[in-house]
Amino acid sequence: GDLAFGAAVMVGERLERVATVAVFADMYIAQPILPLLSREYGIAPATAGLSVSAVVISVALASSLYGPVSDALGRKPVMVVTALVLALPTFACALAPSFPLLLLFRAMQGVLIPGLTAVAVAYIGDAFAGAELGAAVGGYIAASVAGGLIGRVVSGLIADLFTWHAAFVFFAGITLIAAIVM
Repeated sequence: GDLAFGAAVMVGERLERVATVAVFADMYIAQPILPLLSREYGIAPATAGLSVSAVVISVALASSLYGPVSDALGRKPVMVVTALVLALPTFACALAPSFPLLLLFRAMQGVLIPGLTAVAVAYIGDAFAGAELGAAVGGYIAASVAGGLIGRVVSGLIADLFTWHAAFVFFAGITLIAAIVM
């Protein structure tokens, strides 16, 4: 009983880490491709930077909304559904025919990201105690840092090898897979 529950929680935590990596990667996809966005949409480099700002501002505005929602619906369902839905605007970014639409899709990403990132903190707090809590929080922090790094490095490599559009398609797929596995 307790051993099986403990094993299930450990596996679940690892799956949340994978999803955390994917979600934080989505947040930072645009950072290394700003010059490409500037060229694609015929905008100033500083304006292209709004594609990063749109996500960050939306995350800040939406984060507090997910606490009550996850209290009412459960942490895991909120995390899974928002990660699933996050794949849609991530993919839509690849198809954005204009910069304002790209900003809209990036803002949509920002609204959805805290559905995993903010709720994961509460989920970890619910699932772990004592020394296990410290290790779980450390794992979450590591996953968030890894996601930010992977989003920046891999999207730049994909854009260099293919196009910037391919970077969004790739990470939309990774996010979808992580949500399904979670």
